[in-house]
Amino acid sequence: MTAFLLVCKFFLYLCYAVLIGTFTMAFAKEENKPFALVPKRWILLSTLGVAVFSFAPIVELAFRFFDAGGFYIGLVRVLGEFEIGQAYVLTFVIIVMFYLFAAFLPVQENKQYTAIALFFVLLMIFSHSAVSHAATLSPLGMLYHAAHVLAMCLWSGVLFLAGWLAKDTGKWLRFLKWYTPLAITSVFFVAFTGFLLMTMVMNIPQYPKTWQLNYGQALLMKHLIFIPILFFAFINGFLMKILLKKKKQANPLPWAKAESLYVLLIFAATGVLSEQEPPHVIEETLKTSGPSPLFSLFAGNTANAGFAPGFLAVFLFLLSTLFLFLIVFGFKRKSSPAVSFAAGAGFILSAYFGIMLSI
Repeated sequence: MTAFLLVCKFFLYLCYAVLIGTFTMAFAKEENKPFALVPKRWILLSTLGVAVFSFAPIVELAFRFFDAGGFYIGLVRVLGEFEIGQAYVLTFVIIVMFYLFAAFLPVQENKQYTAIALFFVLLMIFSHSAVSHAATLSPLGMLYHAAHVLAMCLWSGVLFLAGWLAKDTGKWLRFLKWYTPLAITSVFFVAFTGFLLMTMVMNIPQYPKTWQLNYGQALLMKHLIFIPILFFAFINGFLMKILLKKKKQANPLPWAKAESLYVLLIFAATGVLSEQEPPHVIEETLKTSGPSPLFSLFAGNTANAGFAPGFLAVFLFLLSTLFLFLIVFGFKRKSSPAVSFAAGAGFILSAYFGIMLSI
């Protein structure tokens, strides 16, 4: 069931990204759009996706009551008595209203309709965030979570659509001038709200100690994946712009696609993170859930955990730095984006193993 929840959470974020990206691009001027209108079926399928994939936690919780009266009784109980069920009912009502609105009206051509459509999607995200773990800790938690998801989907949604739907690159330079400030602002809010969410579930100086837990492992992996994304963003947002201004031959689409694939890894890591027990008190979480199998594989006895890099760990850290250099060097040498993508993967693995071997 856990794998089922993780897959659903991954596709839920992807559906939000498509919707947010679609309606954000609808506000852009025609000269800044490197592709035609997003097919309406994508909007409708993404809306249905939000309804289906956000229902997964309800199904999982209903199965817990299977022995007490069967799945149907459990489902009715979850929808009627639990906050997560009541929030889903509200979300479903919003989804039905939005689906009918988007199906029958030109939500991309008419700016007023676009604004209303975007408002509907924001309502979905806030309804989803109302039952997040952060929301149970503080009223601000819902705001932080919603802002985090919104910023992540805004930045990645436009990137996905531009990278995978564009057929030519004639408008790409004008697109970058419009998109780059938006992407920088979104990434800043992703990092800022992510930090605020971290402060709600852990003592920040104890972040390395959370690596003993599944939550900490997932968060560490998410942070490591984020670093190559920044390098690809630098390539796509700045180096590519310089090439296009000089009118040199360059195809930005494969590089945008490579960055978007790393964003999918972020979605996956975020999905894993959302299904783990947060480390409010690390010692108590260790007693109830036990240490992460990955941590135990490297560190063994958690009681003696500390950070002491050896020769091999230092070598891996140096290797990870080299891989980051190769991401940009591959672009400079006009290599295939696959080379830089592999270098990013090399950084993630070498940095992760270096950290784990230092414990």
